[in-house]
Amino acid sequence: MRVLHVDSARGWRGGQNQVLLTARGMKDRGHDILLACHAGGVLESRARDAGLEVAPASFHGDLAPAAVWSVRRAWSTFGPEVVHLHDPHALSAGTLASLVRPRGQGRAPALVATRRVDFRLRGPLSRLKYRSCARVIAVSRAIARVLEGDGLDPDRVRVVYEGVPDRPPAAGGAAALQALGIPPESPVVGNVAALTDHKDH
Repeated sequence: MRVLHVDSARGWRGGQNQVLLTARGMKDRGHDILLACHAGGVLESRARDAGLEVAPASFHGDLAPAAVWSVRRAWSTFGPEVVHLHDPHALSAGTLASLVRPRGQGRAPALVATRRVDFRLRGPLSRLKYRSCARVIAVSRAIARVLEGDGLDPDRVRVVYEGVPDRPPAAGGAAALQALGIPPESPVVGNVAALTDHKDH
């Protein structure tokens, strides 16, 4: 399958890590992958380092014409069967790009959106963008309930929990705990996340 992934973030947070893990995992399983992401952003450099094909894009706000053009260009040259839109700005660009799709390019690809936050969908335009997708992936049941409460058809919503591949722990953990004065037999619970109010740490 040919899949175009689209992410608009310039920086690096959990969402971008999941985009990279998803794209790499799909490539490892034999799918053709193209990642359209913020030109000069962290995801672009990490994706290139991971051996992924990248289409640098220009994202500046929710309805930026340059973003729509960047996604449209990647879409036209790559010919995806699925366009996976990983954040609200990517969803805006992908939805508008689907409306300016030239005739004679065969069957339109399926749009898939991922929703990682539990905010309500603000206004009819936001709901329309998500309704334009064949599927919307919610990363938790709570987010799925918000989407369904805001009018999305439950048959289009799928819950897919995010995670990371099994891997051995990095070296240096014991020394770091010792430097903090934590006895080696103590249980340790860690949380690596952006400390934002809505996450309610």
